[in-house]
Amino acid sequence: MPVKLFQISQYDNDIITIDRIGEVSKEEARFGPTQEATKSKTCVRLDEYSEEDYLSRKYKTGNASEETRNLYFKLKKRILESFEEIEPQQKKAYMGFYSKENDACICTLDVAKSKIKLTYSITTAKKILSQSDFIRDVENIGIFGVGHYQSEIKDEADIEKALPYIKQVYDYKMKH
Repeated sequence: MPVKLFQISQYDNDIITIDRIGEVSKEEARFGPTQEATKSKTCVRLDEYSEEDYLSRKYKTGNASEETRNLYFKLKKRILESFEEIEPQQKKAYMGFYSKENDACICTLDVAKSKIKLTYSITTAKKILSQSDFIRDVENIGIFGVGHYQSEIKDEADIEKALPYIKQVYDYKMKH
């Protein structure tokens, strides 16, 4: 049977697009795809966000001071240097760090004017992270990020305090 393939995308304000991305003819279904049919097409993702636009408040979040921007880039650099198997992904309301291996979210950064809210992407933190003055439970608070536990990064000393906690989440996510 011939098959028609469509990609359906939903965006803000209930906008939906339907794009026809391919069709399998009776001949292809019976004998396999032709060489012409297997050529890849360039695809543009509409949900990609710019780090610079995020930091300059284009998406109505962020609004970082120059000092906080500098701290953000230092934190991002330290995370990427410390964990080779993760990659940054800019989202509309936060920057996330995801495993290259299994796409698990490790932590997210929400940049405010004078601080960075680092959310540990874990919901079972009671077993992994110990709550302290540095880590707070944000499960019942609206946040931009993924997870239930968060630290505020206000200076370079906070970056160093956060790295062992990020490692605990990273190690847990790589095992599960």
